[in-house]
Amino acid sequence: MKKIIFLASCALLMSSYAYSEDESTAMKLVNSIHSVEQVKRSIRELLLSEKELVSGGAVDQMGEKVCELVGALDIKVDSQITNTYIQSTKSKPNPEIEISKSDLNLMRLIFAQCKPNNYHFWLRDSVLHVSYTPTEDVDRTVKNALNIK
Repeated sequence: MKKIIFLASCALLMSSYAYSEDESTAMKLVNSIHSVEQVKRSIRELLLSEKELVSGGAVDQMGEKVCELVGALDIKVDSQITNTYIQSTKSKPNPEIEISKSDLNLMRLIFAQCKPNNYHFWLRDSVLHVSYTPTEDVDRTVKNALNIK
């Protein structure tokens, strides 16, 4: 009986997470993605705005948005960026949006620079979040690929 009550409690707790406002915001972002070019344009605009940002918080938010865009695109391309689709259940990815090999490599490079941090945790709903923090070499490579001079 205790086991049933425990499992019911866990299910209730998980269901409250399943319908959180964050998910609805996340779904809005995922549903707004219609092409790889759209994501590349958005990332390009964010990186271009980096020169105008004066505070660490603003840079961190910009980096968080870059990672969120790549994460949303990953869902649309059936986890090809993160390689997290379950290979045992399907023979190959089944993306909603096609992604070229070069764009896939670029998005994987960007995603690899998304690192967890707790910057300004007191202003957030969670302690950790992910932000784009590239090395100088990767930053140069990504900006060249996105035609940012």
